Amino acid sequence: MRTSIDNVYAAGDVAETKNLITGKPYWHPPFGTTANKMGFVAGSNIAGKPMAFPGVVGTSMTRFMNLYIASAGLTTQEAIRHGFKARSAAITARTKARYYPGGGYVTIKLIIDEDNMRILGAQVLGDDGSYVLGKIDTLAALMAKGGQPLRTYL
Repeated sequence: MRTSIDNVYAAGDVAETKNLITGKPYWHPPFGTTANKMGFVAGSNIAGKPMAFPGVVGTSMTRFMNLYIASAGLTTQEAIRHGFKARSAAITARTKARYYPGGGYVTIKLIIDEDNMRILGAQVLGDDGSYVLGKIDTLAALMAKGGQPLRTYL
């Protein structure tokens, strides 16, 4: 969180960070969780306890009427623009087994780099906010750690 000026730190909604997918400088639209983490890291460094902020994958979630919409990482177009050999696929499935009461539907789209099978991005849509949040958080954590689950199976 250090800047090029001694004893000046930048954190929060106005600070640029690193995109963990591209490795390039990135500004993520204002979200409290990112600003909070950046502020904690800046405060720790100011207090003499060295910490580093690794960057972000750009996770966000919103709601439109009864639809929860979440994304993390790159879109297909962004991935191509950054030089990845991007491919995507989407599925729609039930959130619970059909014989179990309740549940709804969720659509999940993954964007991968065809060359190394790394997950570059994801979008999740559904009518159950907790379910959508759980899926996008899991995918975002996977992307932040390198995003290569497919190597195990192929």
